[in-house]
Amino acid sequence: MSRRLALAIIVWLGVGAVVGHGFFDVLVTRGEKHYLLSQARAELGLAEPVTLDGVMRRTIRDALKVAVIWGGLVAGAGIVSALVLERSGRQPRLRG
Repeated sequence: MSRRLALAIIVWLGVGAVVGHGFFDVLVTRGEKHYLLSQARAELGLAEPVTLDGVMRRTIRDALKVAVIWGGLVAGAGIVSALVLERSGRQPRLRG
């Protein structure tokens, strides 16, 4: 494996991690808002009370699944493209 390919793989793993973290953060924030809305509705007598633990356990579990899937897809697509370029022997052209 060339140094160039190894660097590309490391970069794509990092990009995948950033994408996964972004999805996780957005979904956990959404779960927090869902808890607050549910709690407010319960205080008004419009819904059953919920617990923070119950809402956030489910939220974190689901957010982790989505984050791993999307981060893996992005990293995987980038790594595959780097492998294809490496095997073809072509150098990507940068404009500028």
